[in-house]
Amino acid sequence: MSAPPSRRRHCSPAPQLIDDLILEILARLPPDDPASLERASLACKAWRRVVTDRGFLRRYRAFHRKPPILGFLQNTYSDLSLHATRIARFVPTLSFRPDAPDRRGMHAIAACHGRVLLTTYGPDEGFIVWDPVTDRQWAVPPLAAAPPSKSRYNAMVFCSAAGCDHLDCLGGTFAVAFVGSCGRPDRAIAGVYSSEAGEWGEPVVRHGPYLFISYRPGVLVGNTVYFTCTPVAQTCIVEYDMGKGKLSTFELPSLHMYQPDYPATALTVTENGRLGFAGACWWFELYLWSWETGPDGAMAWKQCRTIKLETMQSSDDGIDAAPGGDPQHKGPMRHVPCVIGFADSAGLIFVSTEARAVFSVELKSGRVQEISLPGFLRVDPLLMPYMSFYTTGTPDLLDHATAFYKDLFGPAIDSGIRLEDDIWSPEEKIDDLDREVMDRAFSEEEIKNTIDQMENNKAVGSDGIPAEFYKVCWDIVKKDIMAAFNDFHSHRIDLKRINYGLHSSPDAENIRAGAPSLLQLATGAPAPSSAQPEDQHGGIIRIADASMEDHVADHMETDG
Repeated sequence: MSAPPSRRRHCSPAPQLIDDLILEILARLPPDDPASLERASLACKAWRRVVTDRGFLRRYRAFHRKPPILGFLQNTYSDLSLHATRIARFVPTLSFRPDAPDRRGMHAIAACHGRVLLTTYGPDEGFIVWDPVTDRQWAVPPLAAAPPSKSRYNAMVFCSAAGCDHLDCLGGTFAVAFVGSCGRPDRAIAGVYSSEAGEWGEPVVRHGPYLFISYRPGVLVGNTVYFTCTPVAQTCIVEYDMGKGKLSTFELPSLHMYQPDYPATALTVTENGRLGFAGACWWFELYLWSWETGPDGAMAWKQCRTIKLETMQSSDDGIDAAPGGDPQHKGPMRHVPCVIGFADSAGLIFVSTEARAVFSVELKSGRVQEISLPGFLRVDPLLMPYMSFYTTGTPDLLDHATAFYKDLFGPAIDSGIRLEDDIWSPEEKIDDLDREVMDRAFSEEEIKNTIDQMENNKAVGSDGIPAEFYKVCWDIVKKDIMAAFNDFHSHRIDLKRINYGLHSSPDAENIRAGAPSLLQLATGAPAPSSAQPEDQHGGIIRIADASMEDHVADHMETDG
């Protein structure tokens, strides 16, 4: 007699397989949405452990390779007077916001490897290296042989850790390269500051024609930094080879189509890691050059590509011109293209017009796209892209989340408006019995019923967590939710902070969605001791709002 056929057992997936799948999913969250990892970390403790683990963060950065552009640095002034204060301003492009976006009394001159280089003025002149993600900053003294106030200079900050891929080097060692003309008009000085040594190295001195170094951002190629000089003295590029300790100059590409100090040109880095140059012309074309070895073995400029910027030109500009010739105007030329920034890792050049529009030009595809920069100013149109992965550890993540909600529910400005007691009729006022009912603490059953009545696919509040999460994970989150309700009931949460930022919808039917409800007490009746939040900004607050409605509806009669 043959044995009965064996039955296959359907085993549940191995826990390790599920964990690996979660890792793969979380690693694919887009880096250009910094809040996505924060939202994932708030889902449960297991995900928070994954998201804040340094091993996962390294894997996340390595998977995406290119850090997103979190914002731009732009220089402006406090006002238009002669005594205006310089301000280095961080203009965000994503959800990331530094704690203090305006650095007063400072001037931004470079952004590289997640660090920003700022110049300070006054008695304590020198440099500041700032990390906007962690808000840490380090003071760098000026090069003794070339004080900034007496120099025409430029500088670059960069990571100095050997073998670093610059995906996770925030807080590590850095260096500052300085090139300037100081004192005698025929002398240029260069030097490198090391954060590890805490001092400047031996300066390099070059004698020759005066170099009027431009303030336009330079670029770092390997172990060499490059800056441009304005045509006031000598039109050229300054090359500082930090490894060889050599300072030299060479010519720019052909400039018959644009002026070097006119904001139409910029130094770049090519896709293969060479020095590049970009110049925008009057007829809305972007010319790209590369500094390469020629047939004779000498370095020379090679024009490698032309990108048309037709989408930037409005129909009433009507510019007709042949390359190399003077443009013939059919109408007023109001939108001359200006190169205002370059993002190395992203392969993007940023171009603006006099119409205040800002465009990104993708070098690989030639795609031109207008971008929105609400904080962009024309005082100094240069933009320095700030690129970094915003993936911090547990303390920084919690600090950022706390800062977000502090800003959202921050104390409101007192308007001075007061409601007189006699604006309600006696029939409209609640009595002591009603007040006692309203003062009663919320029960777990009430809150759970409120959540069950909410639509699954609707976000409860501005934190983006849908109602379905609270339903499915009720046994996990109910302890925290009940604790929050107890805080409401016992006055441990300031209602002024909860009601910050209230707004009313222009739609009359939805006017209540953003406005508080006012319940007037009977004359002389003590105030209800429990919090009655009617603001719908946050998840817990909206649950409390709905619970309060049920609470009142179950125990009070409403007069028609």
